[in-house]
Amino acid sequence: MLSQLFSCKDRAYKGAGILRVTKKQLRRIIKEVIEGPDGVWYDDHGNQLQPDESAPWGSYAEKGEGSFSDVIVMSPNGDSVLVDGMETYTQDVPSQLEYVSGFHVPDMIANVLVTELERQMQQEGYVEMSVEYKNGEWTGSF
Repeated sequence: MLSQLFSCKDRAYKGAGILRVTKKQLRRIIKEVIEGPDGVWYDDHGNQLQPDESAPWGSYAEKGEGSFSDVIVMSPNGDSVLVDGMETYTQDVPSQLEYVSGFHVPDMIANVLVTELERQMQQEGYVEMSVEYKNGEWTGSF
């Protein structure tokens, strides 16, 4: 199945031990691994997930008294991001951060977050951004 993803030009490199994969092809590979060819979600061991376990990414944010941190990454579908394991469109990230953290995201920070997320999606094809609330301030890699 994976050989169908690569163009004829890329196949010429196989003999030399080099294989070129575009970001779009890589997203398709990752999606196929997570979501089997039959469209059903599977865990790392090939076991079919139950309907209530259909989001294998779970919650990875760290929450403490007066603090919150998370790494926002692109969702497996490639059209949104994950905030605390929940699929969220980029324009909704500030409100989702407020919901999961319980801390207000000022408009200026919200605008910077959304702009940087959209830039990463457009220019880099992937999103990875750390966010942290500590000592009354939002900081991160934005």
